[in-house]
Amino acid sequence: MKKDKESRITVAESELLRILKHLEGKDIEESELDSIISLKVGKNVKKYDYLIRKNGVLKLIQHECKYDNAGKITHRQDKQVDKYKSMITGAGHSRNCKSYFIRTDIVRKLDEILRCGIPLIKKYNRKKHRYQYTTYARPAKWNAYYAMCSTDSVPIKRLPNIIVVDDYEKIINECVDEVEECAVDKKKKYYKVHNNVKRDIRIKPFDGAGIVTPQCAARWALELNIRNGMGKRYIPAAFQFRAIPGIKGELFVADLYGFANEHNCYQIRDIWGKVWDIRDETVDCIMTKSQFKFYDMYKSFDHWKCEFIKELYGYRRTFNISSYSEHPDDLKKTTMLSYQPLQTLSFTKDEIARLTKPGIDLYTNIVTDLDEFLKYRGITEPIDTENNQFVPSYYQALQKNHALFNDKYVYGKIEDDVVRLKNDLLAGKIITEGNYQTLSIDVVGLMEYALGLPVKGLLEAEQIYSSYWNNKTVKVVDIIRNPHIYMEHRIGYLINTDAMKKWYKYQTTGIITSMYDTYLLALGGADTDGDHVCTVSNKDIINAVKRELDAGHGRTIYFNKLETNKKKGVRINNTRGLMRVNQKSFSNDIGSVVNEISKLWSNAKVDENGRAAISDEIRDAIKVCSCIGALVIDFAKTGEKAEIPAEIKRLLNGVKKPYFMRYLPQNLELAQKENNTIHKAYATYNRELEEIKELYSFDRNYDSNINQICTYMELELGSVRNLRIQENKEFDWTTLLYSDVAINRKVNKLVKSLQQAYENIATEKNTENFSGKDLEQEYKSRYRYFWNYCKSALCSFNIATNDLVDMLIKIFYTDKKFVSDTKQKDILWNVFGEELVKRCDNDFTIDEEKMDALRQRRKKNYELYRKEVVKKQKTIRANIDILEAYSKNVLIFTKGDRDFINDAIKNNERIKSTNAIDACKLYAVLLMLQRKTDSDEVIKHYNKPNSVTDLSLSKLAGIDRRKIDVLLSWMEQENLLEIKLDKNVKCKIRINDSLKAGDIWIREENYHVICRKIRDYFRK
Repeated sequence: MKKDKESRITVAESELLRILKHLEGKDIEESELDSIISLKVGKNVKKYDYLIRKNGVLKLIQHECKYDNAGKITHRQDKQVDKYKSMITGAGHSRNCKSYFIRTDIVRKLDEILRCGIPLIKKYNRKKHRYQYTTYARPAKWNAYYAMCSTDSVPIKRLPNIIVVDDYEKIINECVDEVEECAVDKKKKYYKVHNNVKRDIRIKPFDGAGIVTPQCAARWALELNIRNGMGKRYIPAAFQFRAIPGIKGELFVADLYGFANEHNCYQIRDIWGKVWDIRDETVDCIMTKSQFKFYDMYKSFDHWKCEFIKELYGYRRTFNISSYSEHPDDLKKTTMLSYQPLQTLSFTKDEIARLTKPGIDLYTNIVTDLDEFLKYRGITEPIDTENNQFVPSYYQALQKNHALFNDKYVYGKIEDDVVRLKNDLLAGKIITEGNYQTLSIDVVGLMEYALGLPVKGLLEAEQIYSSYWNNKTVKVVDIIRNPHIYMEHRIGYLINTDAMKKWYKYQTTGIITSMYDTYLLALGGADTDGDHVCTVSNKDIINAVKRELDAGHGRTIYFNKLETNKKKGVRINNTRGLMRVNQKSFSNDIGSVVNEISKLWSNAKVDENGRAAISDEIRDAIKVCSCIGALVIDFAKTGEKAEIPAEIKRLLNGVKKPYFMRYLPQNLELAQKENNTIHKAYATYNRELEEIKELYSFDRNYDSNINQICTYMELELGSVRNLRIQENKEFDWTTLLYSDVAINRKVNKLVKSLQQAYENIATEKNTENFSGKDLEQEYKSRYRYFWNYCKSALCSFNIATNDLVDMLIKIFYTDKKFVSDTKQKDILWNVFGEELVKRCDNDFTIDEEKMDALRQRRKKNYELYRKEVVKKQKTIRANIDILEAYSKNVLIFTKGDRDFINDAIKNNERIKSTNAIDACKLYAVLLMLQRKTDSDEVIKHYNKPNSVTDLSLSKLAGIDRRKIDVLLSWMEQENLLEIKLDKNVKCKIRINDSLKAGDIWIREENYHVICRKIRDYFRK
């Protein structure tokens, strides 16, 4: 997978982890570090309230446990209690609703290192006769910048010679669409939109950017062993860096000394007023004030440097590189655009046909040609061994033996990938020529400013420079920024003068923009601190953007924020105050804003030109929402919470998700649930057609731009028969065997235990409250520890490796458990994938050195597996938030209730005996839910964590979840309950309940205990 290969940088860990390892006093792996806990808070801010009241301190009870092979605890004994304190919550942590807690015995030391000389006590107040602690005016920014140490990075051996200059500001006079923030009172806000207003806009062309000399860049490239995809050394065009405290940004390579010599100008004034002569001192970097977040906490650069290089508790702070620009040859030639940049445009039918053709052709190729599919998955001839480490072993084996296509497991994996691509295309994604590159600055302008020269730069308004596109002789591109909310498109006209060839020489990648326009502001308020933009040369997209701009629909949006009195800052040692800021940020959700904006964009009608068009009222609402979205994204820095105004919510009232969204990954289950619900409404619940129309979750209005693309693709892809590469005949799995060896009973037993442990991890992941890349990365790491443990455990038997692999092949291809479920071969291919790939090439050699090393690491792998996987596995109990909220309510069931259930259900001749007991348990659990919550009804969700769902009901009642809808339908027919389906695909269940006379059967608060007693009584 080239994408994975390109994204690799030489990083090991964050400076935070390096500090903690040093303070622990030993060289240990990250997974063994006991001084830090990553606490996933999620949206459950009430639990976080408890920690705030405890001043951010939580107690971790360590247990001494014994486990069986499936990871279940067989014995547990309390060992000790450790205390941890809330300390690190950066911008990324806020977005992912998590926080780092540090063990209390090293909090003070770590804090001293991270503050880098910033004092806790600022001064002595003689009037109050006490010391005043340092406060920070914007505590959200303090949290964000203080936590920058948690970014993965590589330390540079020596601190570069740096000069920090002030930020350069420029006034641009331009026609904009102004969103004015107004207020009725302190709490209630509303917004006015003023279109086509000419005004002065203050911009910072070099926000987050600086310069590094080619000589220094060359040293870094050598030290970091930077190479391109072909293994060739190169000097990147830019480096992203981090340093304590809160120093970050992008450094672009430029010949500072050559420029100074040409202009005979060598003096630079820093932000503290000191004048540096670069002839007297070697300068490596020019940084701007925007990169030095806490500059005002230091009297001079030397003051900061003295504190930075000072050794504390034996630790020396480091200057770190977190990422760098790719080599030009590693830039992708094509990109897949998501629906967001396309929903802000409109296309004709001919344009849609041309735009979607590359995606249709790709899909057709991979389902009809196995070699094309392997090429799509990153496997080419000759095999790139280094690249193949990112390709699953079963695809590497498939490349060597095409017959594996007919193996049901491998076929299922291919089918999953094909369906995933198809869904991407149907969700409005298109493939076009273009790529993502770093948003760069006019380095000439920054050098002019630093050296005190007139700041002119080399680019005029709307002009851009790109070595990549200039080499392709492209003259114009569309610049796209994500997240894409309101026309974050800009046309860039490429230019390449002799002066640019000279001074942009080292900018081999990147999109350099001008200082004379508002492109950065228009591109979602982009910074040049490492932000990436996508540029495409597709003429249809460029023409669509020009049409919107010519129609006045793409003017830069200027957010005129209401001036408010600045709130009092928070002391930097005030844990509770800083945690309250975190608590607000955890409840922020940019997805909810973006989804609502997509609903607004979808509210389109086809105009006389056959293109999607929206009303001016909707367009103005989107402009307001774009400003709201910017506030949500930047909350971790601003601390300002924003919500969609009530008047826009009224516009969205009753508006469903756009039809194309049914193919987005997060909506696939909802789309399937919609299909099932509609089917059940017909077949199971006997609903009328008019009633069913209200059950749709996705808007069938095909007029919006992406809906038109989606429906066009549905027709085109629907005519392509999936996976018709070759005849689907059975794969002869015996060809993978080395010899005919009998299955060892202990090996068989261990495999079954490992399979159960694997299923436990999968169940845990499916019931997580979180989603997205952060969760995927966490479980990717967890699975890695699990596979390592599996291999160590299996190799611990005194069995030859080839014989062991033979046994596993036989187990997975002959055992009923694995034969009945063809997808259950993950352990085989992930643990012994390397050996299976060799066997597909008739190579049965074993790397005995690697096996011996693996056996020696058995204990280590077991400890890591136990720490990272087993200890984190959750209980299989269903936890339901609404029941937790009513946890103190005492529930009473009488024997009269019990007799009623028996008479109405168990003894009912109209229900099968095999279903009667399950129906009794389900009815009793529903009755418990309704009584416990003092509610008139139970709301069953389709897939909401910690809520009443089919899964949670099946756990509480101890029945098969697939039976639930059938049993509910039968109960409705028997008038035991009423069911109402709504447009959100929720099932509202109401039981006409009254407490029956009789002695008390159950009196209990804990709903888990109640359900256990229900299950114990109603047994088959």
